[in-house]
Amino acid sequence: MKRCLALLILFSALFPLLAEDFDSELFALQIMDQVNQIRTEYDLAPLLPQSDLKDLATMHSRNMAEGDFFSHEDREGLEADARLQKYKPQLLNAGIGENLYLLERGDHKFEAAHIVKGWMASDAHRVNILESDFTHTGVGVFLSGDKLYTTQLFAIPLARIITPLPAEFSTKQIYDIEFEYLSLQSKDNFNCLLSTPDSSTQVKVDVFTYYEGLIPLVPDWRDETHFLLHLALDQGKGDYGLELGWGEEYFTDMYRFRAD
Repeated sequence: MKRCLALLILFSALFPLLAEDFDSELFALQIMDQVNQIRTEYDLAPLLPQSDLKDLATMHSRNMAEGDFFSHEDREGLEADARLQKYKPQLLNAGIGENLYLLERGDHKFEAAHIVKGWMASDAHRVNILESDFTHTGVGVFLSGDKLYTTQLFAIPLARIITPLPAEFSTKQIYDIEFEYLSLQSKDNFNCLLSTPDSSTQVKVDVFTYYEGLIPLVPDWRDETHFLLHLALDQGKGDYGLELGWGEEYFTDMYRFRAD
């Protein structure tokens, strides 16, 4: 997980405005635009918006406001990567970073540029903004009284599970799971593996090759951004896991589940 820190800046003002005058959706877009402008100046690809990341960012900003705290760790002790796994397990992600900002102004005259400049003035925050591996982002802001909480998540999502998954998996059933391909890397040479409960299980591929504890899966592409995986959980009861990657390199534990 990428290093990230939080900034806390306090301002005072004489003439407060109603909270209804503040457009949180527009402000979040302005934050993202400002960050992407900076990435362009550094010859980096702009970050793409991702709805699950936006939901998580908004949730954390709201939780900080309602819980009256300011931290990367929420009240359950979860940081960004753990919150992603708990609340958005369908997003198969290879890396995550988080920037936070807290502003307090009685006049509610908040500026996205001010927040992003503050992040760029901080080494740890700048690392997240200028990390070339990050491809997607989600920004969530929440105004509570005169305090504006801002959360920006940076991530490397590879795919997103679209098919609603059962609460329990069975070794007696084959599951067709649809995915949305999110990676900016070409889908050429994209591969998937299913890890088995017994890591010593030998799965034969051809006369000369076998995988140990892994079953190769062939993506069934429906279009340029959607594919199916056919999961046969016939290697016994226990924990299975999806591994995604290109060529011979894979990200492990992208999604884990148990079959009985």
